[in-house]
Amino acid sequence: MEVVYDTGSDWLTIEGDNCRVCKGNTFNHENSASFKFLETVQSTNLSYGSAELKGLRASDQVCLPKSNDLKGSEEGVCLEEFEFFLVSEQEGLTSRIDGVLGLSRSKLPANLEKEWRGIGPLYVKHLAKAGLIKENTFSFFLESYSDNKALTSFIDIGTPVEEHMRPGQPIVWFKLKPHMYWMVTNVSAVRFTTQNGSIDKNKEYKWLKKGKHGYDAIFDSGTSLTMVPQDLYEMVLSKLLREGGDIRWEKQDQMYLVNCKTGAKKLPSLELLIDNYWVEMRPQDYLV
Repeated sequence: MEVVYDTGSDWLTIEGDNCRVCKGNTFNHENSASFKFLETVQSTNLSYGSAELKGLRASDQVCLPKSNDLKGSEEGVCLEEFEFFLVSEQEGLTSRIDGVLGLSRSKLPANLEKEWRGIGPLYVKHLAKAGLIKENTFSFFLESYSDNKALTSFIDIGTPVEEHMRPGQPIVWFKLKPHMYWMVTNVSAVRFTTQNGSIDKNKEYKWLKKGKHGYDAIFDSGTSLTMVPQDLYEMVLSKLLREGGDIRWEKQDQMYLVNCKTGAKKLPSLELLIDNYWVEMRPQDYLV
């Protein structure tokens, strides 16, 4: 089964073979002796930014492929009787997606504790609880199309692997808001770095909402877009394109269109100041 590793959701969802509108691989629970339905009447719908799922809660043995940090057999590592969401109807998942593996946090803000349905079972958290990984952490290694034609993006589950990190760069920990999302609370400035790496200090632009407070932002692996607040959109995009010099572009609705190859060569890196640390996004990272 091919799933999206989604930091913006909690449940592991899998398309069942009784789902007539599901387009990818599906799971036939009748072939599993350890499968159990945990409810017979649907109690929950799961909503995502671009998808809506209906189904039933169930449990079964759930396995991941073998990797260096997962303790298990050569075939993989498994959790017994893990609760997940078996999809019977869906709208929004493409043929290449068989489900979603939620990687959200296990926290809820106080104002949502009574209204929210609660946090669903988190697979990575349960791996750590079972002693199958050393840490309740995960890391993404993402390559862009301009880095390498044969993409090798992957997720490390458990202790971060140093050889997968950018050489000479430390791990930086950000303060997070008490929420299920991986939400930082102090995105306070943006600047642009030219292709030769130079930074003009006069080209730092402050983002201040009220006094000392910056903007909130969510790190979400389930989306491919970098989004900015509506009140900053025109300012950021106009300055970004201006730094690109003579690059040709056109605007359609709320999108700016440029040639990807030319853009990767001429557009600057965009850097965000989060908790007094500059986070870089190269053109090949923010171009879609």
